[in-house]
Amino acid sequence: MFHFGYEAMRSRLRLAAMHFNENANRAQATDKSGDPQYSICFPKAKQGHHTLRKIMSNSTYGYVEQLIGEVIEIAEDHNLSEMSDHSEDAIPPPLSNQFEKPDKTEAIAAHYSRFRKARLE
Repeated sequence: MFHFGYEAMRSRLRLAAMHFNENANRAQATDKSGDPQYSICFPKAKQGHHTLRKIMSNSTYGYVEQLIGEVIEIAEDHNLSEMSDHSEDAIPPPLSNQFEKPDKTEAIAAHYSRFRKARLE
C-alpha cells in the first residue's frame, strides 16, 4: 500500500488538472482518408448491443516544458525562499484527529457485550 503526503497529493492533483486543461478539447482522430475513427464497445448494460466511442487524437504534454523551464529558472536564481513561500496553507491534520480515541479495554468490553446480548435474545 502506498501513502502520499498532503503536499505530494496536492502536487499530483495540480498536475492532473494541468493535463486535463491541456487535453480537454482534443479533436477526434481520423484515418488516412480523413474519416473520423470510432471503436465498438459492448457494455454489459446494453445486454449484447454495441455502442460507438470516438477515438481521440493523442494527448499533448506542452505544460511539462513550461514547468521544467520554471524549475530551471528558480534553480538558477538560487532563490529557494521563493519556493517555500508558495505553501498557501498549513498541512491539515489527519481526519482521524477529529474523533476521540476510545480506551482499548472499554472498546473490547463493549464489543463482547454487544455480541453476548445478541446470543441471549
